[in-house]
Amino acid sequence: MQDKKLDERLLITMSLDGDLQAYGQIVECYRRTMIAVAYSRCGNFHDAEDIAQNVFLEAFDRLSGLKNPDRLGAWLRTITIHRTIDMIRKSRPCVEFDEQHDHANEKEIKFAESRSTVYKAIEKLPKAQKETLVMHYLSGMQIKHIAAIQEVPVGTVKRRLHDARLTLKKEVTNMVAESLKKEPLSDDFSARVFEILNCFPSQKFRVYHPKIREELRQITEEGIEGLIQAIGQAHWQTRRNALDLILFNEPTQTELVVKLLKDALSDTNRNIRGGAVNRLLGMKQVDDQRKISEFIPLIEKLLCDPSGKVRWRTAFELSNPSWAPHVSLKAIAEALQFHNGHGAHQALHVILKLKAG
Repeated sequence: MQDKKLDERLLITMSLDGDLQAYGQIVECYRRTMIAVAYSRCGNFHDAEDIAQNVFLEAFDRLSGLKNPDRLGAWLRTITIHRTIDMIRKSRPCVEFDEQHDHANEKEIKFAESRSTVYKAIEKLPKAQKETLVMHYLSGMQIKHIAAIQEVPVGTVKRRLHDARLTLKKEVTNMVAESLKKEPLSDDFSARVFEILNCFPSQKFRVYHPKIREELRQITEEGIEGLIQAIGQAHWQTRRNALDLILFNEPTQTELVVKLLKDALSDTNRNIRGGAVNRLLGMKQVDDQRKISEFIPLIEKLLCDPSGKVRWRTAFELSNPSWAPHVSLKAIAEALQFHNGHGAHQALHVILKLKAG
């Protein structure tokens, strides 16, 4: 256990230095465990894999905030629990997607029925027992490691497993263990996480290298569906990165980009709302006349946004001489006057000149 902790500290240090291969080892080490944590709460392996993938993307962004490297597993578990709760709150009640057999063959139906039986059995267990049981059988993790991740004594984990097995009885326990051990998790899970992270090198200047730009362009074009899925995730930085990648590489699907950016104007995160303004007005594939007639009326509404930061960013963008004549100058000035700084004074100067003209 001590050697494992030393190895993890080294991997964390290397990851913080931008070594994605090192972070990939962390993902591979904990992926089944975090899928188990998510699955024990939502009951759907497909959703659990998606949640875990996004947890590792979020964790990479937040890794510098991990104060105690020895708590890596426990920290990842906490993020996974929060993201699973977020997903459950935002979506319909989670049921096993494999129970829908409309287009399934006999083998798939049999597997789905077995999986459904297993989940219905463990669903009856208390939350702590359920998570412990799934972690133990799905990830094959030793009891001492489960205890470290759950931050409880080893004796507590042993008791939870004992009580769970007692509740399920021997025959059902054997079925649960066999089913979870054979669960066909995606082989490319770690590769997908690595690929997404690799789109955003730690040193931003690298993206201007022609080879990297071309690689990003291909990923954007060929993986557009994955990027759309990323835009729907609870983690706001994942949504922002996906939007940045789409726009940065100017994919051929102009109308799709327009729709995504329009939707981003009403995102729950202020950084994304404010950023969408600049991105819409800066689209090279769209002419100014369309921006004036179609985009400006939508963007102008953000001058009354609850966030002062969004109001300021919107006002600053709309103070551009190309757009200001088509917007309420009074609304722009009111949004700007509460912000101190050279940029605000410049923008106000533009407004005054336009009024005088």
